[in-house]
Amino acid sequence: MVSNFAGLPLYFSFVVILGNTGIFVLALRAIGIQLSTVFRLYSIQGLLLMFIYFQLPLGSLMLVPAFQAVDSSWKEAAEILEASPFQFWTRIGIPVMLPSLLDTFALLFANAITAYATVLLLVTTSIPLLPVKITTMFTGEMTPQKEMGSALAIWMIIIMLAVICICNLLKKLTYKGGEQV
Repeated sequence: MVSNFAGLPLYFSFVVILGNTGIFVLALRAIGIQLSTVFRLYSIQGLLLMFIYFQLPLGSLMLVPAFQAVDSSWKEAAEILEASPFQFWTRIGIPVMLPSLLDTFALLFANAITAYATVLLLVTTSIPLLPVKITTMFTGEMTPQKEMGSALAIWMIIIMLAVICICNLLKKLTYKGGEQV
C-alpha cells in the first residue's frame, strides 16, 4: 500500500504532518523544540524524505523474491564449512540476488527520475529537477520553449536507457548461460 502512496496524497499527508503548521511541528513547538531550525519540508531535505518514503517500500517489495531465492540449505552448508555470515553474503547471497538487485535499482531509478506530481507540489520550480524543467519548458512563464523541453525529454529517455543498459550489461557479465562467471 505504501509503495503506491505518491503524488498528491503523499504531498498532502506530509504537509499535514511536517508542514509549517503540521501536527508534528506544532506538537514539538508546544514542548519548546523548533523543528524548522533543523528541517524544512519545502526544501531538498523534505523532497529526499518523500522520495525515501515512497521508494523504500517499493524496493522492499521488489526484493522479497530475491531474498526468497537464497536457499536456507546454502546458509547451513556455509556454516558447516565455517564461513562467516559476511563471507556467505559476499560469495553466495549477493551474487545470487544480483540480477534482482540490478532490476530493482533500475526500476527505482526510473521511478525517481520521472517523479513529477510530488516534486511539483512540494518545491514547485525552486529545485530544478528534470521532469519539472521539462514541464516548464512547455508551459513557460513568459514564452514556451517546446524545443528545449523536447530536448530535455529526449535526454531523460537517454539517461534512463543508459541506466537500464548498464544494469543489463552487468547482469550478462555476472551470469552467462545461467551460471555464475
